[in-house]
Amino acid sequence: MDDSVLYPDPIRSSETSTKGRPLSDYFCLEIFAGSGKLTAALRSVGLRDSFGIDVKLPPHLRSPIIRYDLLKPDQRTLVQDLIASPFCIYVHFAPPCGTSSRARLIQRKGRWNPPILRTEQHPNGIPGLTGVLLARVQAANQLYQITCDLVESCIERGKYLSVENPGRSFMWLTTPFQKLCEKFHLREVFFHHCRYGSSRRKLTKFLHNVASFQELESYCDNTHIHEPWGQSPTGQWRTSEETAYPWDLCRAIASKLALQLQADGIQCQPPAFATQEAGLQTMRATTSLQPRRGLPPMVPEFQQIITHPAHLPLPSNSRKLSTPHQGISASGKDGNSHSPSSSGQGSKGRDMDQTITVGIHHTPEEFVKQALTIGHPTRCHSFFPDEMSEVVQHCAHKTPGDLARGRTEEIKRWIHLASNLSGAERHLKENMSSRRRQVLKGKNLLLFKTLMEDAAHGDSDLVDQLATGFDLTGNIPESQVFARKLRPAAMSCVELRRISELCRNNMLQTVVSSGDPDLDGQLYEATMKEVNKGFLTGPVNPSDLPEGSTLT
Repeated sequence: MDDSVLYPDPIRSSETSTKGRPLSDYFCLEIFAGSGKLTAALRSVGLRDSFGIDVKLPPHLRSPIIRYDLLKPDQRTLVQDLIASPFCIYVHFAPPCGTSSRARLIQRKGRWNPPILRTEQHPNGIPGLTGVLLARVQAANQLYQITCDLVESCIERGKYLSVENPGRSFMWLTTPFQKLCEKFHLREVFFHHCRYGSSRRKLTKFLHNVASFQELESYCDNTHIHEPWGQSPTGQWRTSEETAYPWDLCRAIASKLALQLQADGIQCQPPAFATQEAGLQTMRATTSLQPRRGLPPMVPEFQQIITHPAHLPLPSNSRKLSTPHQGISASGKDGNSHSPSSSGQGSKGRDMDQTITVGIHHTPEEFVKQALTIGHPTRCHSFFPDEMSEVVQHCAHKTPGDLARGRTEEIKRWIHLASNLSGAERHLKENMSSRRRQVLKGKNLLLFKTLMEDAAHGDSDLVDQLATGFDLTGNIPESQVFARKLRPAAMSCVELRRISELCRNNMLQTVVSSGDPDLDGQLYEATMKEVNKGFLTGPVNPSDLPEGSTLT
């Protein structure tokens, strides 16, 4: 297979051009999110709409997590739709490894040991399993197959991805992952958790297609003490304490991904000013009040953020933003895997291979030039949209008479357009359903569309969506005008229809009698006035409602 499919350039492969688009337009998915630490780290670097997916929620949420059970087809479809979004840029998978852990092979005398479920000869499950053990292995195998199917979907759609499990997990030897690795030549990277803030020497493997992730490779050199494995005094297996990623590892993954996306042409610098929060802060600034909470800098602090060899002096006018890890960095850039080793290398060799993140400051001249372009924060028009500034300038340089004549001519043009489009408007309405035709009968849709085109409005599909109607479920279409905000579905359409009767009964309970006949009569009279005006339809007998209908 072509490497450009496995290792995507989002500028070329994404359905939506990424060149120059801000990082905040995109989101990541952490599937089998667990604690959600990685999602929190991804959101902190600018991928603010990222969220996790898991079948159960942790006691303390560190980031937004949606409850989806991938074993249910309708909820799996929701995940597939999220991956298919042109704004989904990276997907991380961490399938549960409980049945695939090699720690089960350690059998200690004189105590209870977890049963062995898989071996090298039988990675899909040893023969003779029954009952709960068989069900656990089969469920895990099904999740492995689903993970591989979703990975293939990511590759086909040009998404960045990574799959995590212990370095010697039997999961990598199961049939789904063996077939996946035969079909796609993905990269591998190994590292020990103790090099990223953990107290134990846990070996982890990433299967991925993100070039910058090769720099995550870092092996323990055995120069420090590790906490033991086995059982804790409370009887809990210490392997469970290492399922959550250390914060240092989460930050390293997020920073490597951000650097990769920056190299792909995505704008990873903070915005010039916070347009989403500008209204309130502008009013405070114009009244000489200091904002009570921090805003992103109007001029970015750094001109450029780069990776830099740790053993070389810092570039001029720069500041170090990260420190190197103490392990061995990946020296191979060609995607070849490296065998895990505990011997380590000399300190000089490590220093030569390690990199750090460095921010290059603006020169004073560059900073002043950008600041002059933005303007002073207490000047209201600094926060005006371009259209508003254009209107203000137009009105300021025209006399009242000129403005009146211009407006009259424009209204005449609209009337003439409406007359010319009346036939096409009538034909458009005739092809609508009776309900939609009734709702839109007083709307000049084609005139509205023509005026939007004349104004070069960004939401070019708005009129077509008004004419055909909006889905009450599913993804919200992008407007190209308002800021993007991802709102994943809390339940599938199948689940919504399943509970429709319960929701309908709950809604009907909200319109029962108040117990006061006079109040009920006044409310009914006011409601019938809206019926007579055509705003409502009814009264409707609940027994006449179609099966599966939803009330609002």
